[in-house]
Amino acid sequence: MYGRNRPATGAGQGRLPALFRRYRKDKGRNRSGRDYPYNDGGYFKDVFPDGVRLCKNVGGLGKDNFNQTIKDAISNGSAIGIAIGPVTSSHAVCIWGVEFDSNGYVSYIYMADNNDRDWDEAYGVGCIRSEIVYEILPEGVSHTCYKTGYIFDNRSKAINRLVVLETGEEYWKQYFGI
Repeated sequence: MYGRNRPATGAGQGRLPALFRRYRKDKGRNRSGRDYPYNDGGYFKDVFPDGVRLCKNVGGLGKDNFNQTIKDAISNGSAIGIAIGPVTSSHAVCIWGVEFDSNGYVSYIYMADNNDRDWDEAYGVGCIRSEIVYEILPEGVSHTCYKTGYIFDNRSKAINRLVVLETGEEYWKQYFGI
């Protein structure tokens, strides 16, 4: 689920799980002009048929869409990632948990960043609890953000995508004959 958004296509996070499962790269040339061999890599090609998409990339994260997507993912046992920051240069992190307020809206997320190794080693921090805020844009629509939590600069940072990865349980059951 880690990857950078692509300005021309909107987002690239959803491609990585698909490449992991079914990757196939035909012989050709790489960016530097060198030949690369045919690669029939990828895992679980025997489990997931061609065309199966277990990853959903959701944008337009107003308050209602954000909350409904999170609730659907939790009820289906799906993994959840978020893309934080500007759309053209965002960073993907994993959500490990959420808290809801008394009205049923997400009020906090627990996220783990693949770049947190230094924090973990120095401070024992691996999963960070961040407050969710729903800001109203000048156009009158809401946008979902999280508070950075810094003591001197607890500013809001945009959540521009949710990436939901389903388990694919039905394919695993079929594969194992369960």
